[in-house]
Amino acid sequence: MAAVDLAGLVKRYGGVTTVHGIDLSIADKEFIVLVGPSGCGKSTTLRMIAGLEDISAGTVSIGGRIVNNVAPKNRNIAMVFQNYALYPHMSVRQNMGFGLEVAGAPKAEVKARVEEAAAILGLDALLERKPGELSGGQRQRVAMGRAMVRRPQVFLFDEPLSNLDAKLRNTMRSEIKKLHQTVQTTVIYVTHDQVEAMTLADRIVIMKDGRIEQVGTPMEVYERPANLFVAGFIGAPAMNQGPGRVVKGHAQAFGFSAPAPGAAEGQAVVLGIRPDDLIIAEGGLPSRVVLVEPLGSESILTLDRDGVELVMKVNARDVPALPKVGDHLPLAPLPGRVHVFDAASGQAMRG
Repeated sequence: MAAVDLAGLVKRYGGVTTVHGIDLSIADKEFIVLVGPSGCGKSTTLRMIAGLEDISAGTVSIGGRIVNNVAPKNRNIAMVFQNYALYPHMSVRQNMGFGLEVAGAPKAEVKARVEEAAAILGLDALLERKPGELSGGQRQRVAMGRAMVRRPQVFLFDEPLSNLDAKLRNTMRSEIKKLHQTVQTTVIYVTHDQVEAMTLADRIVIMKDGRIEQVGTPMEVYERPANLFVAGFIGAPAMNQGPGRVVKGHAQAFGFSAPAPGAAEGQAVVLGIRPDDLIIAEGGLPSRVVLVEPLGSESILTLDRDGVELVMKVNARDVPALPKVGDHLPLAPLPGRVHVFDAASGQAMRG
């Protein structure tokens, strides 16, 4: 097992810089998820850790050893790709053991490791099948098993679930979480899916334009977003955001108000309120329902507040009847749950 340290990591393609001096320390056995929109540099960062991309500047250390000039096969890492990368003419057993066989491991050891991984991943009955005879989820488990048998110091996952349907993604998320709990290996996982990030990670690294915007536990980045980008990226539905001004020490927007200590009078701000943090409350601001999206135990309501659109979540158990389009509801934010951001920098303003 090993810690991974990135120091000043840069990637340039000609005159274009795609990763801008990333600094990140990943603890031994930690599950880190790199998340962000397409083109933010997360996969490029992962490939530099793996040795599949040259490093333009900075260093990658694995287990205290700088590996910039170490070949990928000698970094003691294993990578799982989104396209599985299985050999179609080989059985599951052969696919899983191929890397060990190439490395010259004894046949008995290869057999034992393959069967151990197959037992953990529920592949025992599939070892003699070919990849073409497997479902997408089974093929992904084979790819994970192939990585496991090598007993690497670090697992690298590059959007491994993006080719699966929604139900199978949910199942495979659980499989990956259980795998980490079982093998206790450092994991670095790349995805654009915030649900994967929130459910899998010990810590999330949110990236934008080749830079890290925030690092924290799933609840830290959800509850205390560092800036407007993080606030809008993490959370579904996205955080309500509205422009406002500071009046007598309070930021005001949507008709709501929140303390803005240290802010200048009249300063431009953005107020953010998560849909979970809006409630129907006596004395709240009247807002008209324009869209209702029932989701079973909860519903998503879109409301109009004097021309401003607000989205809220309603728990079915908390309301006697689901609101209808055209209804007027008195809305209020939960106390202490309004976020204030500086409009110019986008950074969170906290006392």
